[in-house]
Amino acid sequence: MKGAVVVGVPLAAVRLRRVAGLAAATLAVAVLVVSPASAKVAAPASGSFVVSVAKVTARPAPDGKCLITLTATFAFTGTLQGSFTAPFVILHEAACDEPAAETFVAYGTFSGAVVLADVTRTGTFDFAFAGTIDAASNARGTLVVLRGAGGLKRLRGALELAGISGVGGTYRGTLSS
Repeated sequence: MKGAVVVGVPLAAVRLRRVAGLAAATLAVAVLVVSPASAKVAAPASGSFVVSVAKVTARPAPDGKCLITLTATFAFTGTLQGSFTAPFVILHEAACDEPAAETFVAYGTFSGAVVLADVTRTGTFDFAFAGTIDAASNARGTLVVLRGAGGLKRLRGALELAGISGVGGTYRGTLSS
């Protein structure tokens, strides 16, 4: 349906707006899932991460913006000891070849260990991750634990990640099991 119009708005523009809305809605729903009533023992979580990026695709949109999809791997040290590889959808607020602010969303599964209060548990957890990247590549986002498996079955919480897009950074938050 190339060039399709929905109520006077190009279909590609409608899709780009949905990406930005999805990022906000994802965090709102995920925060509701992580209720304090379900938490057993909350503990601070912190550490660092490095990022590698593969399979980047950028498509210009009719409204002058750019839709980027990529696959990124995040490797964690600190409270989290493991990694995830996930597909990201990014709304770039300008033409693909111009610097601009971005909004991203990703869903995936972390695999590894979590160390809380000197207790190490291994397993996996599904997450929602959404945030922003400024025109200078400074990234900030919230990663919310949705559900766990194995030794991480009861894991709940959220982490704030900050760093340089495609490079790495640090994280802080609270997790409970």
